[in-house]
Amino acid sequence: MADEIVLTFNFEASPPVDGLGEVFVALARDYKEATKGRVLVIKSIQSGSIIVALTDAALAAAPYAGGALVGVSAVNAVATFAKNLKEWFGRAKSDEGRKRLYRRGKKAAGQRSVEAIIATAAKNGLGVRVKHTSPKGEILEAELTPAQAVQAYEMSVVQPTKVAEIEATEGRALARPDVMVAIEKLRDAGNANLSPIQIESLVDIIVTALQLAGAEYTLPSIASHLEMHGMHEFAEAVRKHIKGSGGTFVPPINTT
Repeated sequence: MADEIVLTFNFEASPPVDGLGEVFVALARDYKEATKGRVLVIKSIQSGSIIVALTDAALAAAPYAGGALVGVSAVNAVATFAKNLKEWFGRAKSDEGRKRLYRRGKKAAGQRSVEAIIATAAKNGLGVRVKHTSPKGEILEAELTPAQAVQAYEMSVVQPTKVAEIEATEGRALARPDVMVAIEKLRDAGNANLSPIQIESLVDIIVTALQLAGAEYTLPSIASHLEMHGMHEFAEAVRKHIKGSGGTFVPPINTT
């Protein structure tokens, strides 16, 4: 249905209750933060594999809540949250995506939930799938196999030092005065409703300036920073300038 998110855990041996509890707590918290106070509730649970239908509290209360506007807002909130979950599921399947998933700091919408889902799946050998159907019948679906869940979870358990080192390097890159100025210009431009062509042109100018300043290696960090702040078109424009294997630059070595 268009008003629910279906979360499925596939298993052979039954998973412990506390692991699933952590998943539901994370989902509730993420949804509340992402929707500025809305409440996510369990609509139904099916046995066999654990199949849980989640929806907005306002929709669960229908038809008692009343008001078409309330219903539309709730359906849209559920759809947006489902999209966020799918995006984090996708990132859990690549090295670069996993770095972003387990990045320290404030969590993005759905990030905390997927971390909890992956932890439960990896610890218990579960496959997991999330599915949502739009009001127009469009199906959004993503899943992780048990092996993919384990691979993603290892990033948070086995490599915390590596993740911290990556964050420290990116932090130093973003702290450069010329880079800070570039980011500020891009963030200001993000409020100007620029066309794609205008965005490309502005990014070209700023990237050229960074290249001349020897700061080209900061482009991946800048792109990630912009995306974390919802500036996806700007982030994509920056990434077009990233060269090399995996889009990663090594800072220049100072020989003084």
